[in-house]
Amino acid sequence: MTDIQGLIDSARALYALYGDSILGNEIIADLLHTYKKDIGRTNLMMQHADIVATCSDCAKQGHGSCCMQDVEGWYDTILLLINLLMGVEISDSREIAGHCLFLGKSGCKLTARYFFCVNYLCPRLKSLLGQARAQEFISVAGRELFSGWTVEQSLRKWLNLHAY
Repeated sequence: MTDIQGLIDSARALYALYGDSILGNEIIADLLHTYKKDIGRTNLMMQHADIVATCSDCAKQGHGSCCMQDVEGWYDTILLLINLLMGVEISDSREIAGHCLFLGKSGCKLTARYFFCVNYLCPRLKSLLGQARAQEFISVAGRELFSGWTVEQSLRKWLNLHAY
């Protein structure tokens, strides 16, 4: 099991030390902007396709929820740092017992999410969407994931040059 609090603390420390410099880097700032736009496209599609409502219902019912406890252990310091750079306040306490630390009453409290959290379609969602709409969603989500990967790689390079 990952020490999520240690990862959150590490991300906060990096943000405190380098956040302004990272955000002042034109390349990373542009990549973060593109990533936010791509996240917005995915979120919009999730809203319009009733994915958010379906996932929220599943989480409330407690059966088979993908936002189960310990999913937060999949996150790493860099992805948490990206959230801080995007203005997200990362909570230290679980809002919903038995679920992911980052799950709130309105869904995920993070902006930049782990790839599984973005593109996994359970059988219920696949049925809801149908094949064509599911493929469309995977395409939109894939764009978000690629943007996120690009930000992560640039941020890792920046940190290797400046922080480590």
